[in-house]
Amino acid sequence: MKLPSLKTALRGNALFSTLCGIDLLLFTDQILAVMGNSIPSALLQGLGALLIVFAADLLWISSGNPIKAKFAKMIILMDWAWVISTPVVLVFAWGLLTPMGVELICIIAAFVALFATLQSKGLQLEQENEGQSQSQQLAQVTKA
Repeated sequence: MKLPSLKTALRGNALFSTLCGIDLLLFTDQILAVMGNSIPSALLQGLGALLIVFAADLLWISSGNPIKAKFAKMIILMDWAWVISTPVVLVFAWGLLTPMGVELICIIAAFVALFATLQSKGLQLEQENEGQSQSQQLAQVTKA
């Protein structure tokens, strides 16, 4: 199976983050009904706005040619931080969440972990390809 490029993985993450952000902003009441009405609506709306800003950053980073590794690593770390913080959120919000709310949070964490993994693999492949290109250029220079 061929893995997506770093650019594709970042843009997939941007699409997912945008859709989640829009849903949180436009369908706050419906999401609260599914997840638990005790959660403050401003929390979901704020998260939605932040996800849209995050998605814009992902698009900006993915438009680089080449993509700056330090920015890609920052995104990967942020995604893993989301995944790692999910159990903490579940512990502290357990009484506020419905069973479906717990499931949704876990499903979202799984998608974020998938994007972090695909981005990590994409970055690794990009760096390997860059290293091979530099080696080939050096070999051509030394032959000349």
